[in-house]
Order: sequence, then structure tokens, then C-alpha cells
Amino acid sequence: MKSWLDTQPAQSVLRMLLWYRIFILLYAGFLGIVGLHYLAIPSYIFALIYNTILFKYWDSVIGVLRKWQFLIVIDILISLFLWVNSGVYKSPYFLYIFSPIMMGSFIGGYFSALWIASLESVLRLVGYRLGYYDMSLLENFGEHVATYMPFFFLVAFIMAYVGSLLKKLDLADRDKTAASCELEEARKRLKKALAGRNLSNREIEVLIHAAEGRNIDEICKALGVSQNTIKTYFKRIYAKLGVSSKQEALSLVMNEEYAID
Repeated sequence: MKSWLDTQPAQSVLRMLLWYRIFILLYAGFLGIVGLHYLAIPSYIFALIYNTILFKYWDSVIGVLRKWQFLIVIDILISLFLWVNSGVYKSPYFLYIFSPIMMGSFIGGYFSALWIASLESVLRLVGYRLGYYDMSLLENFGEHVATYMPFFFLVAFIMAYVGSLLKKLDLADRDKTAASCELEEARKRLKKALAGRNLSNREIEVLIHAAEGRNIDEICKALGVSQNTIKTYFKRIYAKLGVSSKQEALSLVMNEEYAID
């Protein structure tokens, strides 16, 4: 069965997340080239190769993450490595860290958003230690801990919310498609029920619109004719069916429809 992740809106978001990480990686390279941030060349080359592979096999990667979402941890650890290896709070990879958060939360929903953001927060503290970040400087650099971590949760839940909306949209589209199929089947049943009543195709069409709950004004708009024309059609229908009102006509039609089963 087709997943909501296969829909065009979801695919567009996933593709945007891919281009986001590519853009941020290029931006990190630019910051390193102009000397605004330290950039370890070996790790940057690794990041380029890693993301090139992701770019080439993106659809397969997304397919794997659908089944085994915990594998997003690999991407999280790689982003942590790049961040720590490039100066921690001075790293040009800070925005890159949000890529696995957004991707995992979008695919997995709110629960995934919670554990991914929590894991990122814990690893963030570990990264400070691994990067020889002096925690005694918390008074001066505390915003790197007190501000950035809430951003992890904020971004994670925003992406989970976007995924939730697209999932609901997909369900609504499926319901709409199912309702359209049921409506078309009902139309066929009504036409079959009216086949022996000597009604013209136009009269059958008017009666079907009435059976679907439309009033005269709505039928006029649907068929592009005047009210007098619709009223004339109803008079002919009543005469051929031997009834005196729309309700009697619809009741007769419905009885005949069930009788053909």
C-alpha cells in the first residue's frame, strides 16, 4: 500500500531536506575558505563524500529509514563528529546538525522528534567535553547550551507537525477517492434501476443529482440550465414514474435500486 511518504508533498519536503544539507555543507566550506571558521580538510572531504552518496541513493536511504528509523543515529553521530572536529561552538557545521533532526522527526512523528532531540541534546554535552570546551566558561558561552538545545526540540516538533499534517492530508485524499468511487458506483446503480422507466438520459441525470442531495439551484449550476428547464424535467419524471413529488420519485428509485441486488 502506498505510504503518505510517497505522496508529492512529502517527497518535496524530503528533497528539500536533502538540498538543505548540501547547501549547509557548501556554506561550511565557504566559511572555512574565507577564514571565518576553522575547517578540518579531511573531515570536510569525508562530509562531501558521505553526502554525495546520500544524494545518489536518497530514495533508498529514505526507504531504509522508514523501516529502521533508529539508523538515523548514524547520521546524528556523523554530524556530531563534524561538529566536534571543527571547533565545537566555533564549528561551521552547527546548522548541519539540524538535518538529521528534521529528517528523522518528519518521517517518524512526535515520538521520534522527542527521542532524536533528546539524543542530540545529550550528544551536544558530550561534544562539548570531547571538544575540550571549558564548562567553567558557561557564564560567557552559556547560550550555546541554554539556547541551542531548546532549538533542537523546537525544530524536531515543527517537522513532526509538518509530517502529521501531510499524513492527514493523504488520509483525506484517500477518503475523498473512496467516496468518489462509492458515488460513481451509486450512480451506476441508479442508472440501472431507472433503465426500464423510459426516462431520457437528461432526466436520469437530473434525478441522480436530486438523489445526491442537490436542490434545484445546485442542479441548474451543475447542468448549466435554467430553473424552469429543471422544473420541466421533474414534471416529466413524475409523469413517467407515476408520482407527484420529488420525495416520492426518490423513494421509488431507491426501492428499485435495492431490489436489483
